[in-house]
Amino acid sequence: MPPSARQLNPLARRSRSVLDCPAPVGHTGLSLVASFAMPLLDCPDLIVLALDFDGVLHPALPYFDEQGSNPHFQDLPALEAALEPFPQVGLLISSSWRRRRSRQDLLKAFSPALRQRVLDVTPELPNTHAAGVRQREVETWMADFAPHARWVALDDVAECYLPGACVVVTGDGFGPREAALLTQALTDPVAFARAHPVVHDPRAMIVR
Repeated sequence: MPPSARQLNPLARRSRSVLDCPAPVGHTGLSLVASFAMPLLDCPDLIVLALDFDGVLHPALPYFDEQGSNPHFQDLPALEAALEPFPQVGLLISSSWRRRRSRQDLLKAFSPALRQRVLDVTPELPNTHAAGVRQREVETWMADFAPHARWVALDDVAECYLPGACVVVTGDGFGPREAALLTQALTDPVAFARAHPVVHDPRAMIVR
């Protein structure tokens, strides 16, 4: 008997909207892991994509020209298309937006298809301006919830990660170049990390 779509796609096992899942009392994050996202976490091939917003899903700074302004999340459709061949990928929000937006606001930015992939937000750790701070946040979350999974980061600031990490560094948005790099990274994170090492600019200032 051929496998069903439900068996092929771990996301198909979900039946409710993420927005229907209440957060536990006293927790400031999305807290989806304990309920809604458990089926995806059970996927043996799970890859967690640590997702930044500014400089990834839209330019880091707003601009205005004769064509208008750059709206928030303007590159989200391109990311959704790039992730379509990878149903085993779950999204972990690493953006600083997680500190100033409600979980409902964060999730409403995503299409229904992408919303089904959102696992959680990363925890906040002290010394937020130190090199590699987002990597430590991602690894803290991974140790708690997905210790055997692989992870890839999509970020516009390389300095938020340490050498050896698998990071797709964007060029102030998500276009064809970023889509091609993300495909490579999700196909083989280890090989991608070797081929595209994280390089820090000593003049860079980490602003999160």
